[in-house]
Amino acid sequence: MFNRKTSVTASVLALTTLVLASSQAQAGGVGRQLVRGLTYALSPSIGSVQNGPNVNDTSFSQRFNQNLLTDGYSYEFFRVFGDDTYGNREFLNTALLDISLGEPDGSGFQGAGVYSRVGVNPLIIPEVYWDARTAGRNVSSFLGASSVSSPLQYSIESNIGIEQVAINGQIQMDSSGSLNSLGFYDINFTMSNTGTMRTEGVLDERTED
Repeated sequence: MFNRKTSVTASVLALTTLVLASSQAQAGGVGRQLVRGLTYALSPSIGSVQNGPNVNDTSFSQRFNQNLLTDGYSYEFFRVFGDDTYGNREFLNTALLDISLGEPDGSGFQGAGVYSRVGVNPLIIPEVYWDARTAGRNVSSFLGASSVSSPLQYSIESNIGIEQVAINGQIQMDSSGSLNSLGFYDINFTMSNTGTMRTEGVLDERTED
């Protein structure tokens, strides 16, 4: 005998199962797309120039961690900007702006960049945490490479035809903190920036620190 209530219940259960499976698949796909996009944004170059006179001071490394005690996950990366094997500084051309990044002159570092880590611990007292800072790559023949706090040197040039703008300086940043589900938080943030802006053209012509 046909039972309309049983049929409706079975249909709802089947639809719920399908939606949950679809949402899990979509979540996994979004996660993979996010990682791919983030990886490409941080390191768009594929491969490295070989047989140059210098070592390649540009690099990108990333890692995923799992905390089994809290069922937590974290993601961290270290993007280093520096000279390539031919001594050319890391360079980004955005059509409007020409940007180069690297270690401060005279620092002795082999590249400088940004280190960042972000994670979540969902068990016990759920929390999110982060750690981000500018760092230089210090290379020792005995200890290998290590990361130490360092400013990141930048050079930004713009040319819109009638006006040229050049900004050169160094920026140092250190940020860390955590926030849990009870509303408690611990946030530390420091940043310093020193530089010079030079303009030349019809609109303005000056040099300013």
